[in-house]
Amino acid sequence: MAILKSKSGETVEPGSQVKDFHAKEWTFDRISRLPAGNSTGRVQLSRPCSHSESDHATRIYWCRGTDVRDFFPSVVDAEIVL
Repeated sequence: MAILKSKSGETVEPGSQVKDFHAKEWTFDRISRLPAGNSTGRVQLSRPCSHSESDHATRIYWCRGTDVRDFFPSVVDAEIVL
């Protein structure tokens, strides 16, 4: 089973708050792609989008209220350990 570990050696559990290299806060959701070959794998992170409630009421945005993205684990100073 793969786990996400911070560079300090702590296990990062799904639902944990993490910061990217721009100091923006995200929620760690899951490991979305395991490491293979030269890839370090990917992690799925989410956070509330920056659109207002009224923006979502008048237009359809791809985020639908939550910004969900896949990143390399190094973006949150972590690594996937198999």
